[in-house]
Amino acid sequence: MTSMRSPDPEDVYAIWDNVREKYYADDYGKIPDLSHRGSGNEGLAAVKKAVADKEAEELYVERAKQGLDPVPVQYNADLYRQRNHDR
Repeated sequence: MTSMRSPDPEDVYAIWDNVREKYYADDYGKIPDLSHRGSGNEGLAAVKKAVADKEAEELYVERAKQGLDPVPVQYNADLYRQRNHDR
């Protein structure tokens, strides 16, 4: 989406979503236009955080609907085994 601020589409960066195979759009359907590559990297970090937050919220709601503890408990020993198993 371009605006009067950046009328030439070649002067604008956007974030491509490899999973959906289209440009990333916010919850309102707006594709954020980023004026330079640096703002693109910042925008990508913000998008990754927003997506992770949304997925965590959906998981929380789904677990609550199932009557499970919305926040699963993971003990340090589990994390230790996971980390050492991955090596």
